[in-house]
Amino acid sequence: MNDIVFKAQVHPIRIFSGPSSLEHLPKEIARLGARRVLLISGRTVSRTTSLIDDIEALLDNRLSGRFDEIDRHCLEPSMTKAIDFAKQRNVDSIVAIGAGTACMAARIIAIGMAEKGKFEQLATNYLPGQVPVSPRLLQPKVPIWNVLTTATAAQNGAGATMNTSPQSGRLEFFDPKTRATGVFWDGQALSTASIKVTRAAALSTLWFALMRMGGVSKANPLVQADRHHAWQLALNSIDQLSGSLSTEARINMCAASYLLNRDFDHGGLPFEAHWVCRVCYALGAGLMSVCKKISPGEAYLSLTLSAMLIFGDRDLEVLREMCSYLPSVNRLALKDWGVKEMGRAIEEFFALKQFSFDPRSFGVTPEDFPRVRNVALRNFNADRRSEFGKEVELLDKVLSLALVV
Repeated sequence: MNDIVFKAQVHPIRIFSGPSSLEHLPKEIARLGARRVLLISGRTVSRTTSLIDDIEALLDNRLSGRFDEIDRHCLEPSMTKAIDFAKQRNVDSIVAIGAGTACMAARIIAIGMAEKGKFEQLATNYLPGQVPVSPRLLQPKVPIWNVLTTATAAQNGAGATMNTSPQSGRLEFFDPKTRATGVFWDGQALSTASIKVTRAAALSTLWFALMRMGGVSKANPLVQADRHHAWQLALNSIDQLSGSLSTEARINMCAASYLLNRDFDHGGLPFEAHWVCRVCYALGAGLMSVCKKISPGEAYLSLTLSAMLIFGDRDLEVLREMCSYLPSVNRLALKDWGVKEMGRAIEEFFALKQFSFDPRSFGVTPEDFPRVRNVALRNFNADRRSEFGKEVELLDKVLSLALVV
């Protein structure tokens, strides 16, 4: 029986999907009385496509400014510059165009505009041996609309991460008031991302969708529905991203990533299901802070087999349930599988989807492990009870097994 004792909290959001869904944006902004809109994006979407210009034309005299220098991983200097830019123009709303980085940047800008104090004072606080605590950020925040160019679970979240410079640290922020008022899955916007970029984002969605199927039978009924449908959407769409159904597949991937993030709101704790997901997510964030070109999905997948071998025995039955959803797995044989067989089955599944690469090519060395690990030790979603501090040796073993020749 699935868990019927749970708490769910539904947050209001408007989702517009389809070939011309962006036409609703001006009405949505007018509905809230916003008159000084800030557009934010990265340089690629702004300077190699017409998307930002098209949105500017839609906003007409409601546009207050355009900031297109959002760096990957929300680097602190670009965030400071964006907040100053927004304050100077007294903006009253934000439209973020892009994927996860743009969505998180909008939240950080909203927090920085409204709250007093340094970034470190506004971020989640980590003290040795204690559960991490996020400060309550009480000031009202400007409304945010997210226009996606690829699927991302960040589209409807309340958290954000920022990389500090030059020490390559990582700060986490959490404020429910920064959740998006609206999200757009627009065909034109999604088509601006190349197949390569779209598939990289889809890899992350597909990987998370698979990981969440571990323990799904014991989740509450709302979470079960979210996870089952997210997995089916991602699985059915991954092969269509470069074909005639590309637009439909891209929108379905957006829907899958939305459902995966809604898991939390419906009472799920997806990282509590098994250690493999927790470890890959936390160490993956550390890898991305060291290796700037690696995508989230590549980081998670590169660590999966090693995490299975090191941590998998802690959650064997849950991992067997997860692997039972792989299309080519014989469920009768699965009951006798160990972590090695399950890890190989996962790798083979992703290889069939043309996601295969050598993680040793990332150039990460043992000298980088402390930086990677330190980021992993400050990851609230993966380690909300501060358990990783007792697992340092095993975390390093995962990195060594996955990345060192």
